Amino acid sequence: MPSSIPTSLPTQLVCNPGQRKNNFAGAGTLECIDCLPGTISTEINSPQCNPCPLGYIGISPTQCQICPTNTYQSGVGAITCDQCPLGTTSIEGATL
Repeated sequence: MPSSIPTSLPTQLVCNPGQRKNNFAGAGTLECIDCLPGTISTEINSPQCNPCPLGYIGISPTQCQICPTNTYQSGVGAITCDQCPLGTTSIEGATL
């Protein structure tokens, strides 16, 4: 009896670092969604984008960078470091 061999395999969706895989519940549809500013993913097919931690800013969808000396950062998922007020200083990675 002859067997049926598929001539092509179904394409599997691969999401790159800097994206997350979104599965539309119940619809059976997959989609890659870019990470929002201040969030990152560093793995292929990541299920989520994670916010950069306190004292860091998102400089790309795959990388967080520590805030430099004399700046600070007061919340997770930030995209900028704030300059210290006049007459004050801070260490690298300072937070409020």
